[in-house]
Amino acid sequence: MDCVWIGPVQAKAGLGNSRSRRKGFSVLKTTRFPHYISVISLNVAGPVAATHSIRKDPMSTQNSTRVGRLFKAGVCFLFAICLTVPALAKRAVPENLGNGLDKLVESNLAIKAGVPGNFDGFATKQAAAYAKMALSDKITGKYLVDIMPDGRVPLATLQASLQSAFPLLQVKNIEPTYNGHGIIEGFVAIDDVPAMANTPGVGSVILQLKPRLNAGPSTSQGVNQHRVNRINKGYNAAAPLDFPGTGISIGVMSDSFDASAATTDRAAADTAAGELPSVIVLEDLPLGPDPTDEGRGMAQIVYDTAPGSKIAFATTFPI
Repeated sequence: MDCVWIGPVQAKAGLGNSRSRRKGFSVLKTTRFPHYISVISLNVAGPVAATHSIRKDPMSTQNSTRVGRLFKAGVCFLFAICLTVPALAKRAVPENLGNGLDKLVESNLAIKAGVPGNFDGFATKQAAAYAKMALSDKITGKYLVDIMPDGRVPLATLQASLQSAFPLLQVKNIEPTYNGHGIIEGFVAIDDVPAMANTPGVGSVILQLKPRLNAGPSTSQGVNQHRVNRINKGYNAAAPLDFPGTGISIGVMSDSFDASAATTDRAAADTAAGELPSVIVLEDLPLGPDPTDEGRGMAQIVYDTAPGSKIAFATTFPI
């Protein structure tokens, strides 16, 4: 009788020929008599002691087969769900969102699904943290983003397509030569971000974050740190070189230049006192409690280091 072995012990073909030094058993299903299972009992220290033949119930076999099929079907169903749910989540939150914009979208979708906004109105701590760092319009709640094209669609065509599909998109600036494909800067509604990121021609959508500011009354150490006294006769008449910065234009970017309501003196007073030249202000924030005028302090350091240079300022914050 031909046999195959099942269990922890290996048996040779045929019954009664097995030898084992381990305690256990082997279940041998015959190929000639499929409704019988041969059970070989093993002694702890000796060879096979006995062989028993047990009659199998055909109905039991059919029921077991049905249960096995149902079990396999259930496992396949659960496996399909495991694959489908991440795919749906991936489609809901595109992978080409940067600087925490994906966390804001996740929070927005969760709140719409009924999750409470326990973190300053957001569903997660991460989303609340990124919202504080993000540049946004306080009135409309829109976020300032950089829309990076993938180069497959002309920039002008992409801009027209986005503004047509998303009327709430407020384009602020366009740089057509950036990185060979251009860039679009604008305010977007968080509800529009997923579809916008999946628009043909869009490579990524990057959230703009506030710069870290460091403003306050202090004495500049720029001249000493950069050894300007060694190359500028205005600081050291015996300096072998004289590079005052004449003919150089330097741009300063920060939150504000002359917009802080908490500042006691204005930019005009600094110019009158010789702390600043006549700075070209391209764009500045309106007067208010939030601006720090860090940009003016930066311009003062530039002026100390290169007094002959031309200085300009532009805010990086949305107006």
